[in-house]
Amino acid sequence: MRKLGVEEWLVLAVMSMYTGAKTVVRTVYGVNANLDLLDKFRYLGDMLSVDGDAHAAVENRTRNRWSEFRHLVPLLTNKYIYD
Repeated sequence: MRKLGVEEWLVLAVMSMYTGAKTVVRTVYGVNANLDLLDKFRYLGDMLSVDGDAHAAVENRTRNRWSEFRHLVPLLTNKYIYD
């Protein structure tokens, strides 16, 4: 909202309304579950954040690529493969 130019007092008022808020969801079994509101979450493998910026997504992609690279290090450093 701040990026859109909404006045600060209005942003704070909206934020105070949702502090500690929970969303009620009905499941297939008819049981209600309370879900916490999150600042960022994963959707179809991508990280989405409330701000709408790409920082969480870039951080997540970088972390995943380094993890994949670390799994390949033994293969890449094996001197007997290239003989």
